[in-house]
Amino acid sequence: MDKTDRNTILILTEDEGSREALGLILIDQYDTIKTNDPDQALDILKNDQKIFLLMLGIAFITNDDSAILPQIKKDYPRIKTILVSGYKSDDNLKKIQDSNTNGLITKPFVPEEVLRIIKNNH
Repeated sequence: MDKTDRNTILILTEDEGSREALGLILIDQYDTIKTNDPDQALDILKNDQKIFLLMLGIAFITNDDSAILPQIKKDYPRIKTILVSGYKSDDNLKKIQDSNTNGLITKPFVPEEVLRIIKNNH
């Protein structure tokens, strides 16, 4: 596939290391846009029609000040959402169920697992 025809994944996490690690895992198969700013993420979504997936740091669904997910689900229902977390816990699994997202990726990131989850949502 020509690189200009590739779909794009938006990575919105609070942790720069997570954004960079996910970007490296995805670089060969997807274009990525990375940010830690929810307002910037909304602007990106408004202007980039190639985005099919949002990788969202779990902090952005737990902090009321940055609860961006309901707005994204309302304004961009075609975009799938995968939560990104530093750890797997029963609490995080419950947040996935409650938030109507499409999966959870936890650290340490395993490239094959990340790519499998994305492929299942594309």
